[in-house]
Amino acid sequence: MIKVCMQTIRKQIGFLPIGYGLLSDRFTMPELRTIYETILERSIDRRNFQRKILSIGYVKPLNEKKK
Repeated sequence: MIKVCMQTIRKQIGFLPIGYGLLSDRFTMPELRTIYETILERSIDRRNFQRKILSIGYVKPLNEKKK
């Protein structure tokens, strides 16, 4: 059952904002990328990932530093 769920999530991760529900309201791109890498079980290029996520429009960049 878990295997089927993971397959479904992997198919939908490119279309639905699945990773955002697993994070707090303010998160870093590396935190989001880690969730995607864990779900997809592969590493993702940092620059391409950030560009793609920002182009989708679900994430609003903030001028803050995480402490």
